[in-house]
Amino acid sequence: MLSFIGIKNLEREYSRFLEWIAVIEKLREILGLYQEININKFPDDKYLLPKRFIESKFSSSEKFISYGLKKKGTLLYYFKALHYTYIILSILILLSILWM
Repeated sequence: MLSFIGIKNLEREYSRFLEWIAVIEKLREILGLYQEININKFPDDKYLLPKRFIESKFSSSEKFISYGLKKKGTLLYYFKALHYTYIILSILILLSILWM
């Protein structure tokens, strides 16, 4: 039960985090921060800010957020896997108690 509550809380917080990433990316586009620049400090960087979160495959921020909540390799993904492991273990323990 505790891991279920943790999953719901983590989903809510991670969803908010992804919403803010989408908002920041929209503001970067509006402010023109993705225009190519030439500077001497990091000559391989073509943009003022790193362009890493939003890819062109997302047509809306909702699709970006839903993809982020299902993406492998995130804390939420591993926490859900741990939660399902707990459920399986608790069922096995309950069955072993009832078997005796």
